[in-house]
Amino acid sequence: MATARALHAPEAGVYRDRYIIAIAVTLASVLELLDTSIVRL
Repeated sequence: MATARALHAPEAGVYRDRYIIAIAVTLASVLELLDTSIVRL
């Protein structure tokens, strides 16, 4: 029976994608806060 780790892509690619997703989510959060602060001015 195949383990979950065997079904995924190589580790380097997985970690690279995680960092890209984390940066995108962080950027979206900052932009949303900025937008909210501009609207309240």
